[in-house]
This record gives sequence, C-alpha cells and structure tokens, in this order.
Amino acid sequence: MNSEKNSHPRRVPTIASISAPGVHLGDDAAARALAHRCNDFLAEMVRSRPDRFGGFAILPLPDVDGALEELARALDQLGLDGVVLLTNALGHYLGDRLYRPLFDELQRRAALVFIHPTLSPDPGAHGLGIPDSLLDFPVDTSRTVAQMHYSGTFARTPDVKYVLSHAGGTVPYLAKRFAIIDEMGVVPDEENRGTAADTFRRLYFDTALSWSDPTLHTLREFVGLDHVLLVRVASTAVARLPL
Repeated sequence: MNSEKNSHPRRVPTIASISAPGVHLGDDAAARALAHRCNDFLAEMVRSRPDRFGGFAILPLPDVDGALEELARALDQLGLDGVVLLTNALGHYLGDRLYRPLFDELQRRAALVFIHPTLSPDPGAHGLGIPDSLLDFPVDTSRTVAQMHYSGTFARTPDVKYVLSHAGGTVPYLAKRFAIIDEMGVVPDEENRGTAADTFRRLYFDTALSWSDPTLHTLREFVGLDHVLLVRVASTAVARLPL
C-alpha cells in the first residue's frame, strides 16, 4: 500500500485489528513471528471479503527495527489499511524517543494509525481487584496521548491520521488541565508543537464503549462531530491461532 492509498482509507463496515496485550511478550524474535502471522491472517480475511473487511497491522514494538520491517511488509505487500499501535509496549509509551524512526516512517507514508490501550506497566495497577479495562485502559490512552503531544510526536507527524479508541480515554475530560499546563508553560518547546487544543482538533475519536450522551456531548464540544467516528465493538476472537 502506498502513501496515497494510506491518505484515503477505504470505506468498509468492519476494521479488524489485534488488541491488548499485542504480540510482544518479552522476546523480539517471537514477537516478530507472531506479528507476521497475525498480519497474514488479517490480510487473508480482507482478501476474502474486501467489501466487508479492512485491517490494521500489528507491529512488534518495542522492537523498532522489527516494527519498521513489518510496517513495510504489511502496507506494501499485504495491502492492509493502516496500523494499530498499543499505548505502551513493555512500558515504552508512544512518545518515547525510541520510536522516532517509526513515526518518521509513518509520516513519510501519511499512514493511518489507530491507537488502542493496553495493560499498564505499573504492577500496582493490577492489584486493585478490578478489570484493567475499567480504569487502566482509558488512563493509559491519556498517558500516551499526553506524552506524544508534549514530546512533539504529533507535531512532527502532521500527515499521519490518528484515531483514538474509546473516545480518547480521559483526554476530553482533562482538556482544561491540558490548557492550564500550556498557559503555565510547564513543558518547554510549545512554540514548535503548538497547544494541546490545537493537537486534539486534528485527532479522530471513536465511540467504542463510549456512546453515552455525556461522552458524545463532550466530544462535540471538544473536537466537533466531524472528528468523531461511530464504532461498535465486535467479538475480539476471530480465530484461534496456534502458538
């Protein structure tokens, strides 16, 4: 898939992608192999019903070299529609300098990037006796978005289309806090990255698990409905791959 196609995504009713915990469980080689197999499966599903399915490739982060190889294969050879990036990989959030080569390539391709939360790297977060998806998922989305903004990642990738799952986690709710941080000049280099409000207006927010009236009203005021994508979550278990 070339950059022109990435800039104009196909319109299909269902986009399939890999969710938490992703493919990297501590071993680079195993993660590369699993990403390869998952993306091959997605591509075959898309080829079988191109009118029905699209697919976002999974990358074996935090292995950046492996991610760059799989990105090229997934878009150029398999023809997938974009990539899914989990909010952190083994504790490395998406604004980490480690990932700059990957985001440079995503910018070059004007790629479509879907950001989905995953498990918090904080061991204490898993000792509360509640599901990770209740609190940690929306907070992890907000954490990675904040780091991407203040590290300049969004500013350096103006041609990448970003979609945040679950209405952006707690980001819309925290908009005023972001504005206060900007007004106070707490984080340097604002002249190069712009304000948080400027950044948020260029992002897209899906409504998966977030379709309540208060959330939709907040999104309308926050970014406008032209940047809100109506999404319904389907089953996450499409098939069982032997490991």
